[in-house]
Amino acid sequence: MLSYFFAVDRSEVTVIQESTPMSAEKVGGILGQLAGQMTGGGTPQANWIQSLIGASSGMQPVLLPPSNTPIPAAVPRRDTPTTTTLAVTPDELMAMITPILNVELVQNVDAIYVFHITGENGGTYYLDLKTGSGTVGRGNHPTCKPDVELTMSSDDMQAIFYGQLRPFVAYMSGQLLLEGDRDVAMRLDRVVARLQEAKC
Repeated sequence: MLSYFFAVDRSEVTVIQESTPMSAEKVGGILGQLAGQMTGGGTPQANWIQSLIGASSGMQPVLLPPSNTPIPAAVPRRDTPTTTTLAVTPDELMAMITPILNVELVQNVDAIYVFHITGENGGTYYLDLKTGSGTVGRGNHPTCKPDVELTMSSDDMQAIFYGQLRPFVAYMSGQLLLEGDRDVAMRLDRVVARLQEAKC
């Protein structure tokens, strides 16, 4: 079996092969001298050598925990409030709009909309904000051509009228398809704002 001794040059440890065996006591003495030469101990190199001395003399080295111990993942707070919105049918959404209809809103929007709603409880609805005090109903407008026709899912329709999805964002993301004047379609924001005011 080959044994080793260590040479120090500017605090660098070099392993050199020796042809004659060395006792554990001799190895411990050499390592002790090296540890003492390294700025009086306290450096990582000196600490490492001291651990080797303990191992060479039969002592059990003290193992420190690794520095890369993973940090436990944060536990989410259980007291964080969450809100959920119950599903509302297009018929119920149209019924919500009816109480806010008035001459002022008609003058502010000045447009007739037809909604083609897909998915569960889907269908066609119109919103007349161009004549009288405004009206809503199922199907196409009975007498007038709409300024804009909008196609969306029932979920997206609910999100828009609840103020959770802007019409422009829905249009840009492809959730809202429209036929007609885009600027007129974006006036739906005024209807949504009036709905939010009515809830307060």
